[in-house]
Amino acid sequence: MGSVSGKRIVKVLGVVYSSRYIWTTTNRAIRKALEDVKKQARELGANAIVSLRITKDLLSVQVTGTAVVVE
Repeated sequence: MGSVSGKRIVKVLGVVYSSRYIWTTTNRAIRKALEDVKKQARELGANAIVSLRITKDLLSVQVTGTAVVVE
């Protein structure tokens, strides 16, 4: 499990994930996938995402993390 500097994780809400095809640029696909996981985390009630991982292959990018509540 990841951590947030200076904060304590009080609740783990679950995994958030997005995959985007690279139609234009890799940076744009990553940005859109990050927006997706942030939205998912907010909908779960999270105020942080830990253990964020970005992977890419020839056609797509994947963003995965764990939505948590910190204080």
